[in-house]
Amino acid sequence: MEKMIPETEEAGLVQELVKRVEELEAENAALKEERRAAKVSALLKEGALDAEYILEKLGKDAEKKDFLEKAKERFPALFRREVKGVRLLTGGKNDQPLGFSQRQALFQARPEEYRRVYKKR
Repeated sequence: MEKMIPETEEAGLVQELVKRVEELEAENAALKEERRAAKVSALLKEGALDAEYILEKLGKDAEKKDFLEKAKERFPALFRREVKGVRLLTGGKNDQPLGFSQRQALFQARPEEYRRVYKKR
């Protein structure tokens, strides 16, 4: 025979369980967001230009340990290139690489310097 639990006690247990489930779901959502933020941070640290897009496109692959390698392999154009031994010319104060029109003007004014800096990588 089953042990009978009084209705009021049963209702109290159900309420406690529902409350605990809601707490766990909220904690799970917070941990997922924290994990996503850590992945975005890792991608940005690796030179990703659009970390959110990469994470979205990787889908389930983003859950794996080696997601950074997969991201670089699948989306190489979305990562800054490392240029060893070549110092990129910058636009000045903000230290950003030159845009197309600025590079074009540099090529017209100083072609040797342009070729040295922007040689094929």
